[in-house]
Amino acid sequence: MPFGLLVRVNNHFQSMIFGGVLVRDGTVETFQWVFTGFTRMMGDKHPQTVLTGEQKNDVFKI
Repeated sequence: MPFGLLVRVNNHFQSMIFGGVLVRDGTVETFQWVFTGFTRMMGDKHPQTVLTGEQKNDVFKI
């Protein structure tokens, strides 16, 4: 099962863990549901970068 870790880096370059999610499948719809819930909990602030870890250079700037 895919595991997602929701992390932020503060102004002092320290990692802050907001939460983790263990999902049953890795479909696009599931990850959309995770990010929708996460942005709702963060006051509708969207992430600036998404790291997937699937391939060596998978970094998405939003």
